[in-house]
Amino acid sequence: MVATHKISENRRSMYKAAIIVLSVIICLILLEKFTPVFTYGTIEVLTKLKTHPEIQKYENYSIEIAVLTKGDLADLSAKQPVVYAGLTPGFYQITFFSSTDKLLVIYDYQNDKIVRMFQINYL
Repeated sequence: MVATHKISENRRSMYKAAIIVLSVIICLILLEKFTPVFTYGTIEVLTKLKTHPEIQKYENYSIEIAVLTKGDLADLSAKQPVVYAGLTPGFYQITFFSSTDKLLVIYDYQNDKIVRMFQINYL
């Protein structure tokens, strides 16, 4: 004797609805995590940033530039909340560095505003 189970049509519809809801939730989570932030060219960002008087001293320094994404900010805020907590995805992290010191700048290009700035002197 073989036992067979028939799933009622209502239960089958509930399972399908649950699978659809879970699929939508997963898609939204992935979209939020991987949504690209619109970025400007490096030259545009640096040209605009260098108009700020506090940056002009670092004109001849080497530069690293990166756009902070939501994922970056989540990770960095946990590690260094003083620097990264409360920032908005799309801000730029620009690091000016030489053999003696380094300047870390968090820059809001759209509003042309230096959000945070930290100078680090090497020993």
